Amino acid sequence: MIGIFRRIVLCRHFDEKIDEIDAELRKKGENLIQHATTGQEVTPITVCSLLRKDDYMQPYHRGWATWIGRGLSVKEMMAEILGKRTGKCLGMGGVHIADYDLGILGRPGKQGAHIGIGAGAALAAKLRGTDRVNVNFHGEAASNTGAFHESMNLAAVLKLPMIEVVEFNGFQISTPVSDFLPISNVADRAVAYGIPGVVVDGNDVFAVYEVAQEAIKRAREGRGPTLIEAKTYRLGEHAGPDAGAYGGYRSKEEVDEAWKRDPIPRYRNQLIEMGVLTEAEADRIDREARAEVEEAARFALESRYPTYEEYVDENMLYADLGPIPAEVKPGGPTREMTMGEAFFQAVDEEMARDETIFYLGQGIRWAARNTLVKKYNRRIINSPISEEGEVLCGTGAAAAGMRSIVDLGVSDFTVRAFDAIYDEAPKLRSMGGGGRFKVPMVLVVSASGIGIGIGSHHSQSLEYLYLRCPGLKVVYPSTPHDAKGLMKSALRDSNPVMYFMHKLMVRRKGPVPEAEYTVPIGRAEVKREGSDVTVFTYGCMVPSALSAAAELEKQGVSAEVFDPRTLHPLDKESLFKSVRKTGRLVTFEEDNGGVGVAVAALVAEEAFDVLKAPVRNIHYPNVTIPNCYYGERLLLPKEADLIREVKELMKYRR
Repeated sequence: MIGIFRRIVLCRHFDEKIDEIDAELRKKGENLIQHATTGQEVTPITVCSLLRKDDYMQPYHRGWATWIGRGLSVKEMMAEILGKRTGKCLGMGGVHIADYDLGILGRPGKQGAHIGIGAGAALAAKLRGTDRVNVNFHGEAASNTGAFHESMNLAAVLKLPMIEVVEFNGFQISTPVSDFLPISNVADRAVAYGIPGVVVDGNDVFAVYEVAQEAIKRAREGRGPTLIEAKTYRLGEHAGPDAGAYGGYRSKEEVDEAWKRDPIPRYRNQLIEMGVLTEAEADRIDREARAEVEEAARFALESRYPTYEEYVDENMLYADLGPIPAEVKPGGPTREMTMGEAFFQAVDEEMARDETIFYLGQGIRWAARNTLVKKYNRRIINSPISEEGEVLCGTGAAAAGMRSIVDLGVSDFTVRAFDAIYDEAPKLRSMGGGGRFKVPMVLVVSASGIGIGIGSHHSQSLEYLYLRCPGLKVVYPSTPHDAKGLMKSALRDSNPVMYFMHKLMVRRKGPVPEAEYTVPIGRAEVKREGSDVTVFTYGCMVPSALSAAAELEKQGVSAEVFDPRTLHPLDKESLFKSVRKTGRLVTFEEDNGGVGVAVAALVAEEAFDVLKAPVRNIHYPNVTIPNCYYGERLLLPKEADLIREVKELMKYRR
């Protein structure tokens, strides 16, 4: 009880000091990104007091109390919030503080995303057969996000050991709850997920303790999630000091009345009345907390910022970064198989090798074939239609020590999970300060569908959207050999990897070595040697490019077909080597020019001096894909288009 009081008081002084520092910075034209917990300290600190050290906890933006409740050093917290190198995350996270050892896997800057990450941590605990639990904290506004619904539904379906704590403070920044929530209690939504929903006075330590204790017990026993709604009030502003108060969305009288219900004096008086604490002891705790915060502020203000080199260090972005190994092609017998078979063979072999791998996706227990389900039953997991929730769950599980495969279906569906793919999974490591943070997750995408006749919402090539995402890798095989080798490498990688495989290529056959092998991520392959022009192409367009190159050879033109296999990180060295040899470059792709344009820009920057002609880009028109087979095929770049453009290029003279 006294420990909870000490941390609540410490948190209040921390809030006040942060506001003070922020106010001083604003005088200089600077400011802090900070969200005070004044008035809301009781619920997170009380709940965290019930957690074991090996449990997981995911905070939200109003997170001081959760971090202090979990036992983080206020010196490291203060330094991190100020962006200093001595901070908990080396100044890379700011208010997005993570602590791997305490199960805090990162605090995304967008409402709701951490709920899915927490569900992933809970899934990791369940798959390992432990009784560890995960607790998520957030406000009532986050319960309106898609991430909240998808993650809560997924957690309920899978009976994950997760406790959802909603700190109901009455506002969405400056919007009153009556303008964004059609119900009185967020806990009422629990019935839709078939889980318990409990409302509690969030300023009453004893009431919160009792409710949280039962929810945690229920989760440890394998009975699934609980939604706790703690009614409280935000005494401070949404962000920053109170200067300029209330902003017109609430009256001074309302806030003054709320201060009369300040939970700290209430709890202090309760402890004194119970004989657990004396006035003198309470005053001493207050003085010690104030002094601890003052020392933390001194430490943080005197600490240095990261250097330029530290900010751009790729080891922050990618775990286990090192030289890309050379590809070793095994000799011996091969077996003819389709790309789909090669892919699933890689999954089978790696799941047998590594028990931390699991496969999550919509209908995946059917798609993964009976053999995989029989072998790895509980690690092959069907998911509801919840693209964002699936990726966030896979991210959390990977960060918690598992290796996730998340199958997103067609390329078009990745945009439903764009935030999770682009802004959450790849940034978790760097914003957590690197170190032990890893996110070994493979996102499987059935790329494009042009030529199948399945319409504009199931046929797009969107791989170019993900090529400029720090921390993410993107691979795209064009043969069964590469499909298996790249999948094995992706499953051994310590970072998120997007694995694209074209729908039309799934049944394409080719030789696959029977011996063990991998295709290194970041290693391109010249599929056909040539000396007159480099054809940069990948995926489904590679066979057409090879066919065109054979025809061009008959006409006296030697075309080199360059297959990157990995789109990010691109094997620039091999690309520039090819272009320097041929002096000409044509990009040939199925999407609407995104990858080819990027490659053309790279070559113009690094190898312009050797170009004998302008770079040509052959791609799908920048239009909506027709909803019929005829229209799709009509607009698709073809072998004849490549032959024509290469021949025109050969006429060019500088």
